[in-house]
This record gives sequence, C-alpha cells and structure tokens, in this order.
Amino acid sequence: MEVGGLYNILAAVIGISIVTTGCLISYLFQKKLFNKYRDTVRNEMDKARSEPPVLPNKKV
Repeated sequence: MEVGGLYNILAAVIGISIVTTGCLISYLFQKKLFNKYRDTVRNEMDKARSEPPVLPNKKV
C-alpha cells in the first residue's frame, strides 16, 4: 500500500473519531448537566396548565 493511501485512511479514522467524540461529549452534557433543570421546567409548565387564565378587570 502506498504511503499516501495510508495517510488518507489514517485521516479518515481520526476524523470519524473526532466527530464521534464530539457527539458523545454533547450527549453527556445534555444528559448530566441539564438533567436537574428538566424537572423544574416540567413542574412550572404543569402549574401553568392547571391554573385557569386570569383576565384583567374580571372578578372570579
């Protein structure tokens, strides 16, 4: 095999590994870093849905 062909294969392997590592890091950040905020946002959305809308100048 030529040296140029070997370098092309090596470059492809390194490129694929860099992309895979980036995707894995972003997945882990999404799962671990923002996991504590998901429940608070969900609770606030549930509270907003369960409360009736308040209209100004209208007595309930």
